[in-house]
Amino acid sequence: IAIKEQQIALLNERKKIVIQKAVTQGLDPNVQMKDSGVEWIGEIPEHWEILPLTKYSTRVDYRGKTPEKVEEGRLLVTTRNIKNGILDYEISKEYIKESQYKEVMSRGIPKKGDILFTMEAPLGHSAVVDQEDIAIAQRIIKFRLDSERLNSYFINYYFQTDIFQNYLYGLGTGSTALGIKASKLGLLKLIAPNLYEQEKIVAFLITEEDKFNSAFELLNQEISKLKEYKTTLINDAVTGKIKVA
Repeated sequence: IAIKEQQIALLNERKKIVIQKAVTQGLDPNVQMKDSGVEWIGEIPEHWEILPLTKYSTRVDYRGKTPEKVEEGRLLVTTRNIKNGILDYEISKEYIKESQYKEVMSRGIPKKGDILFTMEAPLGHSAVVDQEDIAIAQRIIKFRLDSERLNSYFINYYFQTDIFQNYLYGLGTGSTALGIKASKLGLLKLIAPNLYEQEKIVAFLITEEDKFNSAFELLNQEISKLKEYKTTLINDAVTGKIKVA
């Protein structure tokens, strides 16, 4: 079981490397590089650009009062639902009253392609909106990118890189829960090629993620079988079904 879990950890590291290389260097191994002029980013392909996040996006800050939760109603996306670059609706299921939806979302209704970004507890998790009938909880910001310049999925992958995350955490403050102030969002920089190349990189990463996910699924199945065997073995030993020398 420990060996299988270690294999999963190594695969996760490999997945992070593949994503970071693709969204910071592109898919051409022979591309010429240049100094980005931004210390924490370093070198980028010579035809890529540094883009200020706040210049190429509009944002809605949903931080504030927590809406009343109910047993059923409109699905409320919280920071717990934003994990591993996607919206996972199974991790946490919370609801608000249907009658309160417009009031709760008065700052802006999400659209497909928007990026949800957690501002604290935890900081820096992101996901692309894939359904529009959701409500957004506090501690989340919604970015709507300039679609003529940026692909949401490309930027979502970029948000997951160590390069971006390390700088983001350096801007964070807070003693109990690390968070970032809205005033510091202007310090965040994006790197990007043209839109066509972004789309090619996204298509490549989706294919690679499918391969990784298949490997994760197989290893988790093997772990489940090993745990089941372990439980059976212990039970058989303590109930006398097998002889212990």
